[in-house]
Amino acid sequence: MTSNFAFLLNNDHYGLFSRPCIEAETALKASSAQCAIASRRALELAVKWNYSADKHLKYPAREGLTNLIDNTLFKQMVGKALHEKLTYIVKLGNVAAHTSQQIERQEAEGPFGLCAVSGLLLW
Repeated sequence: MTSNFAFLLNNDHYGLFSRPCIEAETALKASSAQCAIASRRALELAVKWNYSADKHLKYPAREGLTNLIDNTLFKQMVGKALHEKLTYIVKLGNVAAHTSQQIERQEAEGPFGLCAVSGLLLW
């Protein structure tokens, strides 16, 4: 089966996050929790790529993912709906990594999960 993120591999410009996106998608087959963690990682790399590619985005004093996506200009650029999805990925990935809470498949892959990573990439 072809990955929804395979198109990223055709452009070296996206090398920072192309494989992590594919890994997140592949992880869904094994575990929803692993997918959530891998999606958060792919998101973080994609957001950092946005900061390096857009001269208007300036890194905040603390470079954690939450601070990066909560940056006022970044939030304006991606819009409220996508920002909410990105926030969800961060929280779900943290829950999967740091708690014993069960992560359901629909949480990991749905419109607020792995699909939101592709939303950022297509934005």
